[in-house]
This record gives sequence, structure tokens and C-alpha cells, in this order.
Amino acid sequence: MRLLIRLLQYRIREAIIGDDFDPRVLDVIPKKSHLSGGAGETSKMQADDTQNSFPTLKLSEADRNFYIANNSPIETYNIYMKWISQPIFDPNVDIFTEESQRYLSSLPISPAYFDFILLCEFGKQYRIIERQDLAILYFTNTPFMSPHLFKKMNGVWRLDIAAEVRNTREVIGGRYSWAYTGNNDSYTRTFADRLINLQGIGRVKDGDNRPLVIRGSDNL
Repeated sequence: MRLLIRLLQYRIREAIIGDDFDPRVLDVIPKKSHLSGGAGETSKMQADDTQNSFPTLKLSEADRNFYIANNSPIETYNIYMKWISQPIFDPNVDIFTEESQRYLSSLPISPAYFDFILLCEFGKQYRIIERQDLAILYFTNTPFMSPHLFKKMNGVWRLDIAAEVRNTREVIGGRYSWAYTGNNDSYTRTFADRLINLQGIGRVKDGDNRPLVIRGSDNL
């Protein structure tokens, strides 16, 4: 019920600012396989009912080898979108940093939440800036999604979800749904000239920074 309410809230927010629903995402969500060998093969692991609300599933070795970090952030992001469009939540894949794998492994993620993330990001426009061994991906036609951060390691780019969690937070009850909150870490220093302050909220310059509609405000 909580996730359903969040989905409805997201779609209402999109509609209010004039963004249309992209029906192409419905063609992606049902897919249970991809082009890798052994696609769709999974094996179940025993779940600890006292610690995890959802069964723990594991990708087959062939499937896991499909989600490999690539030579550019955009290629890694494209692989990530394929990972998020399949129903098995197994974060122990090469597209994530080791710290990110550990963090994601601690979360109880359902297939429905996978679909929610896909809905939020599918078909959205974005820009990627690379500087040395770091990169930032930020969205330019949706104000609801916080940036993705990437780290270049051993010649390939991996998503640094752990750094995203440290450097951004959700905001409730204001004109923006997320804020960049990083302070003196490597990403914040590297992309300092791309970060701006809007009414006390950290955002990314040239990203979609449309304010949310607040009942009773001037932008209603």
C-alpha cells in the first residue's frame, strides 16, 4: 500500500507540472529476459524471515555476467537500466562499486519497487559530465530524480550508489523533492561549479529545477 501511494503521488506530481506518462515503459516492465546466454535462469536462496520481508533471489552466473561495468558512464548506465528492468534484485553485479553492492544488499527490495524506479527513469533525458575518474549524470526533463554518480575503476565506470545516498536526500513539503547535500567529498569538490543553491536547496546547474506546485503558493 505504501508503494502504491508513492506511485500515485509520483504520477500526480508529474501530471501537475505537465509531464505526460510514457507508455513505452509498459513494454519494458514485463520483460523477464535479455540477450545474454542463460537468460531468465534464477536460483532461490533461503530467506531469513526475521530480517527480510522479501525472498532473496540470485541471478544465475550467466545473467550476472551480463551486467558488466563498461568503458563509459553512459554505457554502464544503459546496462543499469537493463538490470532494473528485470525482476531479480541481485545487486552483486559488476556495474556497482563494492561499497554500493554491500549497501544495496542490505535493502529489502521488491519487484514492484524495481518497476517504480524504472518508471521514474525510463525515457528521461539526462546529461553526463566526466572529470578524471568521476562522473555525474543528472536529469534535464524531470525534477524528481536525483543525480547518479559514477567512479572509474580499473578502466571501467561503475555506479556509486553509496555515494549517491551520502550526497543526496529526499525533501518533503517543499518546492523540491530532493536536495544535493554533499560537503567536501570527492564528488562535491570535483563538480562544485555544477552545484547551485535554490532557496536553501542544493541542486545541479542546468538540470531540471522546476519547483513543485504547492497548494496556496504563487505557482499553483
